[in-house]
Amino acid sequence: MHLKPIQSKFTIVLCNFRVKDLEIMLGDERDKAQSLANLNAELNIKLENFPLTQQSGIVLNFEYDGVQQSKEELNEKNHEIVNLNLQINDLKWSLGEHKQWFKDANDRANHFENTCKEKDYIIDDLTNRLHEAERRVVEISTPQSTEFDKIDKIKRKYFRNLNSLIDDLRNEINKKNSYIDELEKAKNEAQWHLGEHQHWLQDANNK
Repeated sequence: MHLKPIQSKFTIVLCNFRVKDLEIMLGDERDKAQSLANLNAELNIKLENFPLTQQSGIVLNFEYDGVQQSKEELNEKNHEIVNLNLQINDLKWSLGEHKQWFKDANDRANHFENTCKEKDYIIDDLTNRLHEAERRVVEISTPQSTEFDKIDKIKRKYFRNLNSLIDDLRNEINKKNSYIDELEKAKNEAQWHLGEHQHWLQDANNK
């Protein structure tokens, strides 16, 4: 019922891999953009040094068209780089939020789990003491009526207090278990959102 740190760590590692994939894509796009920028600069130099004669008009137009095409491709690559940067920043922010949430949730769940174990130990100990007291009462030979009434009254009071304490401890454990259930539900919702992020990144990667 408690949170599973292994599953949480696996989800975080998976998101880290997706961030690295996007960073690799971003590096490739930057290289392409740099190549286009270099080509654009080279074509601009050719245009500046090319003699503006009627004979070279056709070649000049061809070179100019090449420059325009390179500029358009360069702008397109720059736009893709901006989008990839935004995707990486959004994913890193979301990943950081989920890492912190998982850490807090796991810490709380572990604390409540340890508390419940302590309460279970106390209940077991009190139950054993109750059984031992009942066994001893049975073994005691029947005393005089007055003494028997006193012993019976003490015994009933002791058992009432012991049972009341056990009930209180069980109620406290039930409350802790309910809170752990809520943490488990919130964790599952967070994992679902992470799955949505991964699907969105896969779509972006396919583009």
